[in-house]
Amino acid sequence: MFADDSDSGSGSGAAPLLEFAGVTAGYGSTTVLRNVSIHVQAGEIVALLGPNGAGKTTTLRCASGTLRPSMGRILVDGRDVTKIPPHRRAELGLCLIPEGRGIFRSLTVAENLRLFVPRSSGSPSQALDRALTIFPALQSRLNEVAGRLSGGQQQMLSVARAYVGNAKIIMLDEVSLGLAPLVVDEIYRALATLAETGVAMLLVEQYVSRALHMCDSVVLLRKGDVAYSGPPTNLDEQSFLLDYLGADFEEDPDSHAG
Repeated sequence: MFADDSDSGSGSGAAPLLEFAGVTAGYGSTTVLRNVSIHVQAGEIVALLGPNGAGKTTTLRCASGTLRPSMGRILVDGRDVTKIPPHRRAELGLCLIPEGRGIFRSLTVAENLRLFVPRSSGSPSQALDRALTIFPALQSRLNEVAGRLSGGQQQMLSVARAYVGNAKIIMLDEVSLGLAPLVVDEIYRALATLAETGVAMLLVEQYVSRALHMCDSVVLLRKGDVAYSGPPTNLDEQSFLLDYLGADFEEDPDSHAG
């Protein structure tokens, strides 16, 4: 059922935009990730799945630089970033959209977007136009304070900011959390459009079925170990839901960290 295909993410021959190479990490004396290897290629959507406490959020923290691994390496576009701070990783094109979206709620939608347009990108208005092509729902909200947007519109804004900021790799933590299904559909369509431009994505998602149908590759974590890495077509979805997201994993002792 879980035939491993760990090399599936590197079949194109190009260097991954994001790579975990044997990463071990944790908090104090508690080890959360154990020898984790992940590859995310340009234009690829990788779903990072697993029960609560599996290590998903810890993986994103390691990638973003807010947590340094005790072993292994993290590379962005072929460059070892294991020891460099988060702002330097952002300069290389790595963007984390945390649970809760992380937008500036007191600024307007347009101000949120303009803050993320690099000076080297030319006209800010052109960058905004590109973002609004992908997220047309924001067009009529440009002058509205971001904190007054619906949850779905705030999530769209957070992804649009990453896009105008020329992010090469976007990591999304629970992108669908608390959103209506129709809004989730719209966001997923936009993510697919972004992937077509070459943006790589590492997606943590509570709606497993949606993630499996959306992604190019799956990394399944179980108590900090990679239990599966490969295409979603190799997974039996019903068995996956029962075996990996069922009651057996509700009492995971690492749930505070994953």
